[in-house]
Amino acid sequence: MAKCRGKRGTRKSLDVLADVLSRAHQRVGELAEYADRARIAGLARERAYEALTLAP
Repeated sequence: MAKCRGKRGTRKSLDVLADVLSRAHQRVGELAEYADRARIAGLARERAYEALTLAP
């Protein structure tokens, strides 16, 4: 019987770990999307600035 409780505890721990890893993976994707958008916006601002300051 103690073996069964140990297996259930291990299973529960693995379920919790899988949930944490899944949430972390989802969050990493969200942060990568944010970083991509920020980079694109920064490059656009840089081009606009250069167009204004380098114009004759």
